[in-house]
Amino acid sequence: MSNIQKVKRSNGYAYRVLIRRNNRPSISKTFPTKTLAQQFSIRKESELQVEASLGRRKTSNITLSRLIKAYLECHTNTTRPKEQLRKLQFWSNTLGETLIHEMSSQDITNTLRRLPSKFSNATRNRYKASISVVLTFAITNYGLNSNPAKSVPFKPENGARIKHTIHF
Repeated sequence: MSNIQKVKRSNGYAYRVLIRRNNRPSISKTFPTKTLAQQFSIRKESELQVEASLGRRKTSNITLSRLIKAYLECHTNTTRPKEQLRKLQFWSNTLGETLIHEMSSQDITNTLRRLPSKFSNATRNRYKASISVVLTFAITNYGLNSNPAKSVPFKPENGARIKHTIHF
C-alpha cells in the first residue's frame, strides 16, 4: 500500500511516496510535485502486483558466495562462529557461483550428498540449517521468493537420552 505525504522544505513543499509491503524493504522517494508522486506510486504498485501475480519477485543477480559474505557481515554474534564459518565455507565452495534465484531444493540435496560419509545425520542437518538461515536472510534482504532448503527434509537423528536413575 502506498502513502503520499506532503513534506515542508525550506524552498517550498515536496511529496514523499512511501510503499510498504510484507517481507519487502520499504520504498521511499521524494518528488517536487504531487502529480509526479502519484504517477510513481501507481507505476510502482502495478509492478509489484505483476510480480505477485507471476509468483516471482525481482531478485538481484547475487551469487550464493556473495550472499554468504553479506550474511556473515551482518551476523557476527553467533555462539560458535568458527563452526558456522566452516559450514558456510562448504556451501560457498560447492554452490558459490550459483545465482540465489536459480537455486533449487535439488541443488541443496545434491550438495548435502557431497558431505563425507562419516558425518552423522545430525551433522548433515546442521549443514542444511546453516544454508537455510542464509537463504531466509536473502528473502528479507534481497527479495528471494522462497527458501529452497525448507523443502529438503531433515534426516532422522538419534536424539534419545539415557536417564540414569539412582535407586537407594
